[in-house]
Amino acid sequence: MSYSINDIKSLPPSPGIYKYFDKKNQILYIGKAKNLNKRVRSYFSKQHDQDYKTKVLVTKIITIEIIVTKSEKEALILENLLIKSEKPRYNIALKDDKTYPYIKVTMKDTFPRILISRTRFNDGSAYFGPYPSVGSTRKLKQLLSDCFPIRDCKMTITLTEKQRKCVLLDIGKCIGPCIYKEIKPDYDLLIQDLLLFLSGKNAQLKKSLQKKMLEASHKNHFEKAALYRDQLVLLEQLNEKQSVHLQSDDHIQSWVVVEQSNIVYVLVQDIIKGKLLYQKGFYSTRDTIKNAEFLEQCFLAYSNEKQVFPDQILCEKRYILSLKQAVSALNKSINCHAPQRGEKAALLKNTTQNANLAIGHIQSKYDKENRRLEILKQDLNLKKTPQTILGFDISHLQGTHIVASSVCFKQGIPYKAGYRKYMIQSVS
Repeated sequence: MSYSINDIKSLPPSPGIYKYFDKKNQILYIGKAKNLNKRVRSYFSKQHDQDYKTKVLVTKIITIEIIVTKSEKEALILENLLIKSEKPRYNIALKDDKTYPYIKVTMKDTFPRILISRTRFNDGSAYFGPYPSVGSTRKLKQLLSDCFPIRDCKMTITLTEKQRKCVLLDIGKCIGPCIYKEIKPDYDLLIQDLLLFLSGKNAQLKKSLQKKMLEASHKNHFEKAALYRDQLVLLEQLNEKQSVHLQSDDHIQSWVVVEQSNIVYVLVQDIIKGKLLYQKGFYSTRDTIKNAEFLEQCFLAYSNEKQVFPDQILCEKRYILSLKQAVSALNKSINCHAPQRGEKAALLKNTTQNANLAIGHIQSKYDKENRRLEILKQDLNLKKTPQTILGFDISHLQGTHIVASSVCFKQGIPYKAGYRKYMIQSVS
């Protein structure tokens, strides 16, 4: 959703990322915020005498676009992904090779192990994340190793040859595939449980830690109980990993339609290789078109603009037929899905949240303009409230080189598609 610099007071006090654009609609800067309203307003309320770069940046900002997230951590990761994708001019300090880490399970190994990786490779391994920092990922890796006694060594372990054992087997931190080859089925079960937990589909580890914490507390082993408590807190924090980063390499589009008073608003978010990279909104008055028809038009316009088509479309169940018709008109084969649970349902919910914030902002502008139009109607003694207003201006150089321009307003809002420029050749 876009805001002008005159509308920054109406930005939501939510966590998220903000993008600054210049008069040519080129992106200048991407930042994150715990509170978008306070953060963006701070750019325009300070003098920035000590920061020349920021001082210059502020003079170039014309419009602001925001994406709301569920938490500051999610905004941190989304900011990193967008900076690497968009490469804004004023984000020079952040243009490095830093990438947020993943937990990697080496599924191609006979006895898989857990690693930390900054990059997702197409190597048959299972990747989970990204996570907010290397520190939190290392703590999770250690916690997983404590709860799932799988190997942590770099040796190539086979099913036939015995390898040299390490101290982890002696202290009970590993079930010893280096020595005991017959434990392969048990090892595979451990890996399955590990994958279920990392996928967010198994709360067994959390319940086990809660039980151990209560047992230690009842036995007055408070240090142990505190350790289990800290592990539970860490798990809760790490479960906040970026919900807008899907475990999929597909190109997915999330489409939502929201309405308020006399406005209908459509928002699309593009998730490419698991990363939310783009979003765009469209709006119209509800008395001019039905919601489903407007969604079809928006989809066709956006597809024509991008000339790139998704592998999958997410939307509410009631709009699946409309989008299927639009897809059919393009002679494309795209799966349209209305998710009810899981990552994709959470993504659709996030898109809806952003759409509701955007339509609230637009409706507020409409309400202001409608009040102004009513005042204009009274002042000019008009019978009806003006819906379309044209303004003309003519310039010339001593009667020659005559140029005219017109601006257009619909429902009190600038309608730039109706702007015109005229080169007048003669005057009768």
